[in-house]
Amino acid sequence: RFRPELYDMENDPQEQNDLGEDPGYAELRLELERKLFRWLRQRKLRFTRTEEFTRMRSQPGWVEQQGIYIGYWDSPENG
Repeated sequence: RFRPELYDMENDPQEQNDLGEDPGYAELRLELERKLFRWLRQRKLRFTRTEEFTRMRSQPGWVEQQGIYIGYWDSPENG
């Protein structure tokens, strides 16, 4: 686990004085940590695709038909 970093951006915009371990800011650190984890839990990273789309995408040549060439090496040896 990383140690917390906390800066007073109004009085210390250059972030020279780290208040992350200052006991006077323990309550604020806890509040910010709770907000961060609440936000992380609410993120929606999952999505679904239809069976038709999945089947279509698995067909040979689908990537080339779409014009998407991510991770492909373009050279005469590869055809």
